[in-house]
Amino acid sequence: MTGPAADGSHRDLVFLSHATDRSGPPIYLLHLLRWMADHTDVHPHVLALEGGDLAPELAAVSDLQVVGEPNPVPLRRGSGPATRARDRWRARRLRHLDPRAAVYINTAWSVRALRYLPDNPGPVIAHIHELEVGLDYHLPVPDATRLFGRPDHWIAASAAVADNLAERWGVPRAAIHVHHEMIDVAAPGRVDDLEVADLRRSIGVDPGTRLVGTTAVVNWRKGPDLFVELAARTVRSTGDDVHFAWLGVDNALPEVAAIRRDARRAGIADRLHLVGVSDRPEAWMRAFDLFVLTAREDAYPLACLEAAAAGRPIVCFDAGGMPEFVGTDAGAVVDFPDVEAMGAVVRMLCGDDETRTTQGETARRRVAERHDVPTAAARLWRDVGPWLERR
Repeated sequence: MTGPAADGSHRDLVFLSHATDRSGPPIYLLHLLRWMADHTDVHPHVLALEGGDLAPELAAVSDLQVVGEPNPVPLRRGSGPATRARDRWRARRLRHLDPRAAVYINTAWSVRALRYLPDNPGPVIAHIHELEVGLDYHLPVPDATRLFGRPDHWIAASAAVADNLAERWGVPRAAIHVHHEMIDVAAPGRVDDLEVADLRRSIGVDPGTRLVGTTAVVNWRKGPDLFVELAARTVRSTGDDVHFAWLGVDNALPEVAAIRRDARRAGIADRLHLVGVSDRPEAWMRAFDLFVLTAREDAYPLACLEAAAAGRPIVCFDAGGMPEFVGTDAGAVVDFPDVEAMGAVVRMLCGDDETRTTQGETARRRVAERHDVPTAAARLWRDVGPWLERR
């Protein structure tokens, strides 16, 4: 446990979050806050740009404010006066915060909330969960200037993220510490077998049928088009009954309609299942027989760790941070964007129960050793805790 501040005062830490939805960074933050509640004397505040399903759970372990909603300034979107009025109103809502508090930017996108805070002489820590495309997508020039000009300390979600920060953005290597993501490793073990069977049955997958799964928001960076191609190649080249499922789908997105159209045109609409967002991802990981990551880039996705905790091997491209976990024995890493090579591995694992089980057990042991919340949060806090004294 980290001790109290030198002057005996109550120590505040302000987390900036892009949202409170069930995506990787907010889930990571929730794990950290729960651990902090049991192991530190820190008073955490969370400022989220947008709301989401995790808001009640985050509010239970922090002072949560959603600063992006509601917007009380009914002025035309995009106008200068509207933007300035909105920002002033949000800043007034945050004047109660200690200006000496340490600030923890949880994902690059969250840096936009920094402009609402009082002028802050305290330390600023930036935890980056994005790689090159993610940073380009989320950071217009003013936000990039704010992000790369202010932090005192940098946390990277993987070695790949650290390399990108140093090589493209000029962040000093000595200022970057790599801390991989954390999950509740025991969660899959608490899933009832009947629930797993019900999930498979809900999408028409029989007990003896192989189910290849993934989970992510549906956008170009996550490679849904590559997932459809992988499914089509696998179904066409094997006589076995293999199904594919993408978990976390928002049917309102035009990209989802494109996936359905492509699946129909490829003749695999009955083999490719699009499943909505679930608050039981650990159960779905048990329902999958193996996990594939078709992302063009992904820093270090929690979903892969959740699959590993369920004893499922992971097949990914050599893009992003997941090869750091998979190595040569917890699944397979194939050249990007060689979908044919990925399909060959998937077919092999679907047909080889012994190898699939062995690699899945390796993945389970590795995630337990490196990524369980008690271990990973304590390691992160040894790095972050001392910064709270520097104010």
